[in-house]
Amino acid sequence: MRLSLNQLVIFGLLLLANPAAACFNDHVATKLDGSYQSSDDTDLTMPLPPVGRNLAAEAPDNRRRLQVLDSLWRTRHRLADYAGYGLTLAYLGRYAEARAVFEQLNAWQPNQYETAANLGTVYELLGQNQLALRWIEKAIQLNPRSHRGTEWLHANILRAKLRGAAAINSVDLLGVDFGSAAAPVPALRGGWPLDSIQFALQYQLRERLSFVPPPDPIVAELLFDLGNAYALTSNVESAERVYAQAEQFGYDGNLLMKRKAYFWWLREGADIIPQLILLGLLGLAGFGLWRLGRGLRRRFA
Repeated sequence: MRLSLNQLVIFGLLLLANPAAACFNDHVATKLDGSYQSSDDTDLTMPLPPVGRNLAAEAPDNRRRLQVLDSLWRTRHRLADYAGYGLTLAYLGRYAEARAVFEQLNAWQPNQYETAANLGTVYELLGQNQLALRWIEKAIQLNPRSHRGTEWLHANILRAKLRGAAAINSVDLLGVDFGSAAAPVPALRGGWPLDSIQFALQYQLRERLSFVPPPDPIVAELLFDLGNAYALTSNVESAERVYAQAEQFGYDGNLLMKRKAYFWWLREGADIIPQLILLGLLGLAGFGLWRLGRGLRRRFA
């Protein structure tokens, strides 16, 4: 049975549309070098995008907790109850009231790490970034290992806020330059190794996403940088999920598009190239048959 050129092309397109039928594999993830990882690879990791607390859903419980802590404070007069009261006010979005509680706690019992850290956070949420930085720096002095040793990033975020949009970049925030090529390449400039930077991003973003809604340029930059770190330490699929979060917070531009396109090519290109070659060969064969048929018709006409 002779196939027409149109039939050959349709056959080739069907092959292209169903790449999984031609190969049996357990491709779970794609590394930045283009190699595939399957579910039984011992070094396979699929880090998830950071997720903050759902404070709106927690609000009813926090309102009840606030009443309990207020009653405990009035009856027992324990500073721990009053500190919990202030923290719950912050979770409820009542930042000015929370600030008053923490300022009073600092007056009664100065140089406490928890009070300094809470004051720094609530001042930031109130938009008083200079005071916020002062208290976060004091908290780091009081307890350098606080928040699993990631508060250096909190301080850098506040410095970037004070300096303006020009400081919202990976070098100022993280001490690393991921470059402008299609694949991120880390140039470490701040003394922190990449795994420490990635952990700090994960930890601090979980905290920040509880309070900061999109759009936000700093959160967008931090999410994009976490995606770059995931691509380098894990796989491009994990990176793409965080890139999507970065876009939700307002990150855009040619670099993001370039990296998403490159990651797509790493993931799909190896499967598509053989099919494109096959389609091209089918097209050439069909064209040859068409020319042959045309020649034969002329000869026997």
